[in-house]
Amino acid sequence: MVVMTRMICFLALLSTASSAAADSQVNVAVVDSVGRPMDGTVTLTGQPGVRSCRTVAARCTLMAPPGTYSATLAPVRESAPPATTVVVGGGGVAQIVLRSLASGGSTPPPSGSQGGNSPPPPTASTGSQVNCAVVDSIGRPMDGTVTLTGQPGTRSCRTVAGRCTLNAPPGTYSATLAPVREGPPPPTSVVVGSGGVAQIVLRSVAAPPPPPPGPRPMIVAPTAGGQPPPTNTGPAGVRVSPTAPAARQPTIRITPR
Repeated sequence: MVVMTRMICFLALLSTASSAAADSQVNVAVVDSVGRPMDGTVTLTGQPGVRSCRTVAARCTLMAPPGTYSATLAPVRESAPPATTVVVGGGGVAQIVLRSLASGGSTPPPSGSQGGNSPPPPTASTGSQVNCAVVDSIGRPMDGTVTLTGQPGTRSCRTVAGRCTLNAPPGTYSATLAPVREGPPPPTSVVVGSGGVAQIVLRSVAAPPPPPPGPRPMIVAPTAGGQPPPTNTGPAGVRVSPTAPAARQPTIRITPR
């Protein structure tokens, strides 16, 4: 009897571990009607069960088994959008972006996450998350604006503490950086797959050094009789008197050969 009980417990644990291994990570982002990050409560409701999370800095993450869910948003301001259908696969990463409605319930115009002239954010089944990091020429975190330009459209984000995140449909993009200091690097080619996470690091270019300073004037003591000394064209040095009055000291310019 004891052996049978242990075997049943072991099989139950095995079943639970197998179910957990099949769960997928669902990364959730929330924006308001004009694309600004906003907090709220996100709920996934479906046959596998109900999952919910409260965003912090407009983002949260859920673990959910494969299935079809209805995603709803309870935003901290504005109005809730209609429910969105989300299909979660097995053992992968899904991305969803939920956008609230402006007061009055009007549907917001399509816009990108930051730029305002990009197509709507991708759905969980087609979009990928692109994590961007920006560093200066010696590898220190630095802020700037990152832009992905390609056939699927244009996406851009402004970094905070050297990092920002974009959601983009699959395709090949040209990634450019407008740094807050130093110079921009050459464009970088980025290939974004479907339903995954891509990482890019953009490094600015050091500014060229300033040109060397030109010749500077030198004060020398006058010779006997108050006359300025002749031009020194030989290897001998020029004697400087720190006690002569400034009014009696002519200014000459010495140009190196």
